[in-house]
Amino acid sequence: MLDRADKKVRVYSGAELRIAEVFAVRGGYKFHDTELSRWGAGFGVIIPMEWLGGSKTELDYAYSPMNAFDSQAHRFSLSFNFGKVQTDRGQFADMREMMAKELEAAELARLNAQQTLEDAEKSRQAAEEARLASEETEKRLKALEAEMTARLEKAKKIAESSEGKIEVRPEEKGNVLMTLRINFDFDKSVIRATEYPTMFKVKEILDTYPEAKVWISGHTDNIGTDEYNMKLSEARMNGVMDFLTRHGIGSNRFFMPVPYGEWKPLTDNNTEPSRFRNRRVEFYLYTGDNQPVVPEGSKIQTVQIVGDSTVSVVGNGRLNYITSFVDNPPRLILKFPNVYIPDPKTIALNQGNFQQARMAYHPNERSTWVVFDLYGRIQQTPNWLSQDNRLMLRLRGDSAAERR
Repeated sequence: MLDRADKKVRVYSGAELRIAEVFAVRGGYKFHDTELSRWGAGFGVIIPMEWLGGSKTELDYAYSPMNAFDSQAHRFSLSFNFGKVQTDRGQFADMREMMAKELEAAELARLNAQQTLEDAEKSRQAAEEARLASEETEKRLKALEAEMTARLEKAKKIAESSEGKIEVRPEEKGNVLMTLRINFDFDKSVIRATEYPTMFKVKEILDTYPEAKVWISGHTDNIGTDEYNMKLSEARMNGVMDFLTRHGIGSNRFFMPVPYGEWKPLTDNNTEPSRFRNRRVEFYLYTGDNQPVVPEGSKIQTVQIVGDSTVSVVGNGRLNYITSFVDNPPRLILKFPNVYIPDPKTIALNQGNFQQARMAYHPNERSTWVVFDLYGRIQQTPNWLSQDNRLMLRLRGDSAAERR
C-alpha cells in the first residue's frame, strides 16, 4: 500500500477464520511502524436474522499491544448488515394469482352492487309507473263512472217522458236494460204514426250510448198459438229495428236479435194490463268495454255438412238439446226444447254417415226435432261441441256404409 502523504510503501497481512458463519477469529501483522504496534488479534460473534430477509448482526472484539506506550488497545464494535429478500418464483406467482382473484372478486362485487342499484332503480321506476298507471286508471274509472251515471240519468228522464211506454233500469257491470211497449194494429208489425214520438225517444236513448252493442228481443202475450206468436214477435221486433236503422241507428249495433213469442212472460196473462206488460221489445245495452253474450236461442236456422263425419246445427242463439238413438233404421234424434222452426224442412246431406236431416216443430212438446237419417250404425259415442250459436256433431258409422 502506498501512503500518499510520505510516499512510502506500507505492508499489511491478516487472516480471518469463520466457523459455521456464527463465530470468527482474526489476526494481523504489519511490517512498518513497529515502534507503535506490530500485531493485533480479535474475534467476532455473528447473529443471523433470516426472518429479516437474511440480515445479520456482528459483535466484534479486537486487541493490539502498544509498545511505545507500554500499553494495549481494545476495540469493540457492533455492525448490522441488511440482507436481500429472497422470493420464490412459484410463491410469487401464487401471490400474483391470489391478488388477481381478489381484484376480480372486488370487481365482481362492484358490478353486483352496481347491478343491485340498477335493479333497485328499475324496481322503483316500475313501482312509480304502476302507481301512476293505477292513479290514471282510477281517475279514468271515476270519470267513466260519472259519465255512465250521467248517461243513465239522462236515459231515465227520457223514459219518464214516454208516458210509461219506455222503461230503463241499470243492470250488472253498468249495462242497461230498456223495455219498449207500443201499440200495433192487430196482426200487424208496422209501427203506427202515433207511436213515432216514442220511437224517437228510443233512438235518443240509444244515441246516449253510441258505442254500446244492443241485444234486442221480441215478446208477446199468450193469445194465439206458439207458432203465431213466434212469428208475430219476430215481425214486430224486426219492424222496430227497421224504424231505428232508417233513422240513423247503425244496423251493426244490433247483436243476434231473438224473438221469444210468449215463452218469456214477465207476469201472467190473466188480465189485459198483464198481457200488455208481456207484449214488449227489450233492448239490452252492453256499455263501456262489456262484450255481448250469446243469448239463448229460439229458432233453428239450418243444418250444414262440415265434413265427412261432422254436421253443424245453426240457431239464432245458444241451443240446448237432448239426444236419442234409433238402430233400425239407424237415426240420431236431437230435441231442442223451446226452440221453433217456421216450417218443416228436409236437407239432403249425402256425405259420410249422414244421409239427410229432417226438421219440424212439435207444438205439444214446445220443441223442435232434428232427425239425422244415417247410412249405418254409430260405432262410437258422438263428439259434441257448442260454439256460440252452433252445435257441432261428429260421429262415425259402419266403414262399409261410409264408403257409399
